[in-house]
Amino acid sequence: MRNDKSNSNEDVVPVFAIESETVNRIYMIDKQGNFADLKKGDQGIWTYNDSFLAWSSHVDLLLNETMSKLSVKNPVNKSARNNVLSRMAIKAIKVMVYAQNSAIPVKVYYVGGTTSDLLGTYFMEEGDDTPYVVHINGFNGYLNTRYTLDRDEWISRTIFGSTKEQIKSVSMEFPAQPSESYKLVKTDDGIDVEMESGLATNVNRGAVRSLLASFDKLNFEGYDDLKSSAFVDSLKQTSPLVIITVESDNRETDRLTFYPKPIDTRTKDLYDKDGNELATDSDRYYAIYNKMDRMLIVQDYTFQKVLVPYSMLLNKSK
Repeated sequence: MRNDKSNSNEDVVPVFAIESETVNRIYMIDKQGNFADLKKGDQGIWTYNDSFLAWSSHVDLLLNETMSKLSVKNPVNKSARNNVLSRMAIKAIKVMVYAQNSAIPVKVYYVGGTTSDLLGTYFMEEGDDTPYVVHINGFNGYLNTRYTLDRDEWISRTIFGSTKEQIKSVSMEFPAQPSESYKLVKTDDGIDVEMESGLATNVNRGAVRSLLASFDKLNFEGYDDLKSSAFVDSLKQTSPLVIITVESDNRETDRLTFYPKPIDTRTKDLYDKDGNELATDSDRYYAIYNKMDRMLIVQDYTFQKVLVPYSMLLNKSK
């Protein structure tokens, strides 16, 4: 962290804050080579490590609620400096900030640990040899956890994120009940409801429009990385509960396949209304997403509004 450009003049206080509007890339790396590379695309969409959409609220927390508001409280006392520098040499995260699509970072600094009162975080500019205590005015806490390299904190949890205007088609497959499967297709004249036997006619158009509008932001709850690859492979060989495929202008193809999730320690309802012991979780499902290679957990509470069989789209008989 130290080089020939070392600046020991503590009267020159570094400025760590940046103008967030111009930032288009944030690259963070630790001493072990673990990194997080956040990039802003032409449409203002952030990606993580060039492979996933980034979790927008977490990017906002880092960029707009942290990096743009950093304020230097004081330089580290000389009596504690060597100790802080030693710890930063081992555990600090290097942060490189790029703006206006420049190939050269506009700011480079290191983020270390926290002060003993947990109200400040150690920062040091590239080329400097003086660490500073940095905080955000009005915020009581430390900041280094916001510079996380944990991929689960950066990968977007959005499965379906398209408005009804952006959606081109929605396919609903119920393998155990083929007669409940259908496909919604946007046309110049409206929305066709396609069945295996042909176009459906006795459908409630309001229900169809409501269903399309429900795909604007549906997120998964988390991951189940404790399951072995053999378990995941065997699950894929079983018949799923539902398969939802959304084709859209903004996200191309999103496909989510739902499977029953066995009862575990997190399950709330262990018995049905008749007192019979349940074998599967009624609140959560296992799910396979076409854009990830990990087992996901999704909540029925979140997705129930789109788990709509064909019979629920029909006009009710008077």
